[in-house]
Amino acid sequence: MGIFIKNIAMTDMNISITNHNFSEREMKLIEVLALSNAAFVNVQTHENQGMALNPLEKEPNHIFHYQFAWQKSLEPERYQKFETELTKRLTNLLSMAQLEEFEINFYQNSFMSKS
Repeated sequence: MGIFIKNIAMTDMNISITNHNFSEREMKLIEVLALSNAAFVNVQTHENQGMALNPLEKEPNHIFHYQFAWQKSLEPERYQKFETELTKRLTNLLSMAQLEEFEINFYQNSFMSKS
């Protein structure tokens, strides 16, 4: 009997950079860019699917930490498309800003079923 992921209801995402020294203004700009990209990717990959953007407490090395919660849970394939596209966009964005040694992490909160 195995356990498999049925649907993803929400995900926590963070971007971390060790030993950064960004000002609050710079952190807010990165946050706005990341959120606008997340909203765009959601519309691009999940038509008519509402998504809430909830801020989470940041650890010292986090420059971004949010929870994305969908109005209706996503099938794993649709969620994977969202995560892949958002990671690609944020990686390009941070690279263009000449930020190095960053890490983008997703932590899924999903519904699981036993088979």
